[in-house]
Amino acid sequence: MKNAYKIVDDTVLIRLNSIDEEYGVHALVSLSDLPKLLTFGCKWSERKTPYGSYARGYQTGSGRNALKVHLHRVITDCPDGMVVDHINGNGLDNRRENLRVCTQLENMQNITKGGSGKYSKERGVSFSKHHNRWTGSFYCNKKRVSIGYHKSEQEAIEAIRAARKLHKEELTNG
Repeated sequence: MKNAYKIVDDTVLIRLNSIDEEYGVHALVSLSDLPKLLTFGCKWSERKTPYGSYARGYQTGSGRNALKVHLHRVITDCPDGMVVDHINGNGLDNRRENLRVCTQLENMQNITKGGSGKYSKERGVSFSKHHNRWTGSFYCNKKRVSIGYHKSEQEAIEAIRAARKLHKEELTNG
């Protein structure tokens, strides 16, 4: 690893190359992963996406021949066909307790969105003008699951969270 880093308790702060250099962007990793990263010969940079920022490096080659690698995949040794979920939604927090290897379907269950007006901040919840109520739905095993209609947004949020929890086993095993 070619980046500067600082150890704070059991966490390592890795300084990333970033367009916003003045803000000092850092990735967090567990201290137990530092030896592995020190032998990994690349410089980590911030990669901004519509879903947030991630730490990315180039393992070999240059230009078009460079192999792009993401810090979270290196830490977890994530196999092809699987993805790494950042449990708290922060793509720069690569501490072991914040990472889980899962399928893309499982990872999609955690997506949140910022809503306004007829849309809730909770994914899958919206306001129905026709029924003058809040409603929601999600997909489980390619079938739409509806939570019905609720007087308040909070009731709809609680209902969709309960329904997702009820169907979680089907989502992860189906």
